[in-house]
Amino acid sequence: MINIIKYDLYNGIRKRMIWLLLPIIVFTVGAFEIDGTVRLIQNEGGCMSLGECLAYYFHGSIPAGSELGASRPHIVWLIIQLGCLFFTLEYPTRDLNIFGQQVIVRCGSRVKWWFSKCVWLSLSVLIYYFVGVLVTTVAGTFFGVRMSLEIQQGNMMSILNFCNVGFNQYTGWQSVFILIIMPYLSMLALNLFCLIISLLLNQVFSMMAGLFMLLVVSSRMSPFIVTNFSMLQRCSYFYSEGLDYSIGIVYVLAMIAGCVIIGAMAILYVDLIEPKKNGDA
Repeated sequence: MINIIKYDLYNGIRKRMIWLLLPIIVFTVGAFEIDGTVRLIQNEGGCMSLGECLAYYFHGSIPAGSELGASRPHIVWLIIQLGCLFFTLEYPTRDLNIFGQQVIVRCGSRVKWWFSKCVWLSLSVLIYYFVGVLVTTVAGTFFGVRMSLEIQQGNMMSILNFCNVGFNQYTGWQSVFILIIMPYLSMLALNLFCLIISLLLNQVFSMMAGLFMLLVVSSRMSPFIVTNFSMLQRCSYFYSEGLDYSIGIVYVLAMIAGCVIIGAMAILYVDLIEPKKNGDA
């Protein structure tokens, strides 16, 4: 098992360093897009923090049917999510059609091969988000952003479409939880779901499923829709009727575990080494 993981880390991360350009480009575009909000807050005598920049990226959209306004996907949030899918889905399918079949045969276990891909995917999503935070930090130094994850109500009122009257200032682990941990886990769950489709069908269907989840399914607010947990405007910390993130982490972890188990069962009973997949991938 360790050897398979080492194989994936080397071929899926070290030999694909050029793919790091994707999160750099995605978050650079987001940094330039947020420049107007940063200047607006500075003109009002305030100063945005790094945490509030990340909150801007992940504020998402108002739930469909809400009395607070129309639900319009936030373009930066959507680009970040789609960029993460592109970043992760290419390697597993390509590996399966080149050397992955030999690896499965030699290790004698499809389940081990799948678990290795899950470990690789967890690290890949983490790297994608880490690079994004790093790019945002560098851009923030030029924009005059405070290097803190602190979130204040005054600034959030300029970022979110709505905010609780009783909103409190979030610092420390609260900010880390809602700005780092939940977006990461949400993206990981979505990528695991799309990875299963990518391996069983092909990348085209996988991207279509991901886009459907991001545009259609995520317009509804439910703890069972994982993409809701990467949108702050669905969060009970900012919106009184929002999803409870303290309980939401249990849902997200359960979805991740469910995807891992379902993927293992599918990989075990579906013939992956099938000639027609080479043409579909």
